[in-house]
Order: sequence, then structure tokens, then C-alpha cells
Amino acid sequence: DEEGDEDRPGWFFVIKERPGEPRFGLDIEPADNEPIDVWNDLSWERVQPSGTFLEINNATETIVIDDFDPANEDEKKEQNPEDKNIVWSKNMNSAELAYVLYQVPVMVAVHASEMLPKP
Repeated sequence: DEEGDEDRPGWFFVIKERPGEPRFGLDIEPADNEPIDVWNDLSWERVQPSGTFLEINNATETIVIDDFDPANEDEKKEQNPEDKNIVWSKNMNSAELAYVLYQVPVMVAVHASEMLPKP
């Protein structure tokens, strides 16, 4: 890329999920056994390593959100205090489970010059 290209005007290809259509789930890849700053980082491996579906029972591990680590992404800083109000445990209710499993809609924008052949 040429110097200053990050601010260039032009056309973008944008792929985004609709905000009004909620999606629920967990990350596929574990977060390398690092502490969890926000529920969005929780993985299937952490909560159900040997099963094919999510089961909450007396054997469910209790997971709490750690204090925000400033070395992590800033986007998690505002979410961390809110997520700390929920604890993953055998005693969680359906509203708490839905809160944890909610996946924030994603948007990706790629400059057209990166997707089209160079003249």
C-alpha cells in the first residue's frame, strides 16, 4: 500500500449482519486460557468441551468476568462493567443465558481497490 492510502476516498464493499435479527452462540476457538473480559469472548470449548449441545446442570463450571485488562482491546472497556453483573453458573436464568450468548452484529468494509484487479 502507498503512504496515506488508509484515508483515501472511494467505493467500499460492505458486508454486515442486520442489527434487528439477533444471533446467539459462542466463539468456536478458545481464547488461549486467558481471562475473559467480556462474555463475547466465551467459547464452546470452555463451557461444553465434550458435548454436542449446551447443558447447564449441577456440574456446570462457575465463570465470572475478570476486571478489564488495559492491554486488551479498548472496545471491551465499556462492556466489561456491564458483563461483570452476570455470572455463568448452574443458577443462571434464561435472560442471563440469552445475554451471555447474544452475538453482536458484525460489519466489514473493504476498499474496492483491494477487491478489484489493478488496471
